[in-house]
This record gives sequence, structure tokens and C-alpha cells, in this order.
Amino acid sequence: MRCPWLLAPIVVAMSLAGVLIAPQLPDPSPVHWDAAGTPDGFGSPWLSAMLPPALAALTVVGMWWLPRIDRRRTVGAQLTGGECLIMAAIVLFCAALQGITLGSAAGWSLDVARALQLALGGLALALGAALPHVPPNTFVGIRTPWTLADPVVWQRTHGFARWLFAGAGTLLLGLALLVPGATGFVVGIAGMLVAALAAIIASAAIARGREQR
Repeated sequence: MRCPWLLAPIVVAMSLAGVLIAPQLPDPSPVHWDAAGTPDGFGSPWLSAMLPPALAALTVVGMWWLPRIDRRRTVGAQLTGGECLIMAAIVLFCAALQGITLGSAAGWSLDVARALQLALGGLALALGAALPHVPPNTFVGIRTPWTLADPVVWQRTHGFARWLFAGAGTLLLGLALLVPGATGFVVGIAGMLVAALAAIIASAAIARGREQR
């Protein structure tokens, strides 16, 4: 897959936008918000502008490089469609985060909590769609002792996790539209955490079920 090269222009564009906009931002600029979307942490405008593209670049480089050193991987170093979807989803989430950060710092009329919910909801839906297509590996996916020990447990866990993250993403998007503000944000984040925990528990239950056969 050539997804790292397809995503590289987005990372470059994010970096250029950060370099151009950072000098125009107030110092300090908001870098963290509470559940209601109110800034509660401030730092350098360069941190506000450049942290999201740095995270996006790290994602692209890391997901391109890590398969090459993964001895557990059985499908070679080439990225699968599921891994490319995860990479793209994280890069686009970072782009959305940069837009939210720069908009807030520039004083735009922006509902930060709702915007973050929408971005996280999209990320969760993309993860749900991608997980069943991620092969066993050391770095990406639901990596528990049970999934790493048994390819069948890996496959079944990720198939189940698909619906968990799809549900969490739908919840986040629905709350962003119907219950804006701190309550919706907190409940939505809790939904993502519950989905992740349920996937871990499911991997143990699936492994135990196979052992008892």
C-alpha cells in the first residue's frame, strides 16, 4: 500500500499552515480544554500550531517503519488496507485537532467540545471499520496476551471490537448533535473507554472458550 505517500501531502500542508499561523497567534495560546470546551491550559503558540502535524508525521513514519521490525507479523512489511485506514483516520483526526486548536487560539466562535466529539466520533467509526482487517502484529490493534498468542482469538476479538467502536463512534456523534457541552463530551469519552475495555475482556473470554473445547 502506498498510503504513507498519499498522506504525506496532508502532513506537509498541516506543517506549513502551522508555520504560517503560529506567529499570528496570541502568546500564550490555549493547548488544553475542559469537558465544556473552555480553555484551561496554555502554552507557546508554536506548540498549539505544530503539535498536531508532529503527531501526524509520527503516525505516518511509525506505521510505515514498525512492520519492518515486527517479528510477529506474518503478512510481510507491506501495510494492509485496515492499517492504512487507521493511519489515515489518525492523520485526519490530527488535522481536525489542528483546526480546532488554531481556531480557538485565533478567537473564532467555535464550540470546542462539540467539534472534538465529532472528530473523536469519526475516529472511532474508522477504527471500528479497520480493526477486522488488521493482521496479527505487535504494535497495532487489540494487543492482549490472548490475541497475540492465538491468531483465531485475534481475528474474533477484532471482529467483535468492530461493533464496539462503531457503537462508541455513533454515540459520540449523536451526543455531539443532541447533548452538546460537558455532559455529552464526558459520556462520549466514557463510551470509548468502555469499548476498549470490553474488547480486552472479550479477548480473554474468547481465548478461554477455545481452551475449554
